[in-house]
Amino acid sequence: MLHIVPIYALALFVGLGCAERTHASPVALSFEMSVVDDGLEIHYEVTNRRGTPIHVVDKLVVHNPQTGKFERTDRLSILNSRGAGDVQFSLASIGGDGGAYMTHGATYQPVPAGKTHRGSVTVPYPIKAWNPVGGARALRGHPLTAIFVLGYYEQLPTQWAERPSAAGPLLVPAVTASQPRLLVTRPQFLPLASAWTARRR
Repeated sequence: MLHIVPIYALALFVGLGCAERTHASPVALSFEMSVVDDGLEIHYEVTNRRGTPIHVVDKLVVHNPQTGKFERTDRLSILNSRGAGDVQFSLASIGGDGGAYMTHGATYQPVPAGKTHRGSVTVPYPIKAWNPVGGARALRGHPLTAIFVLGYYEQLPTQWAERPSAAGPLLVPAVTASQPRLLVTRPQFLPLASAWTARRR
């Protein structure tokens, strides 16, 4: 079961656990995690069961203070979750952790009708809080569970903004554009947390 909420309501989701519940979602998201050496590999897939294409976040955009330019990053936001799960892994251009914050935007890629998009991200493990604009609050205690959040558009907005980058302008939805929606998974045990729980039994 997926929770689908407008992206501007994420603060409500992480603060109150409120979201629309859909039993037969036309867009399905799942993810799995595994520890490899000193990294946590996060593999996710989103399936588009709609009759028309959707566009999902493929990369977050960050500012490089050394060059003064923007670039796409292989990282994702890692935040405290105040709803389901202890930690929120987020590929979306807005985040939670007790309130909303705007990032520098994200880039999107299409997922045709009836197709599945698969992606993966590796983050340092043990995990630490991170977001594209800095100042993320430290994770609370020893997280046991995590959720995955993905932003997507059913229809791309008409308003776009340019971010200067070394490879040419990056196009991201303008702040005044329509906001994307969010897919949110159910919580899963972090890999070592799952093993630790099993050892206690």
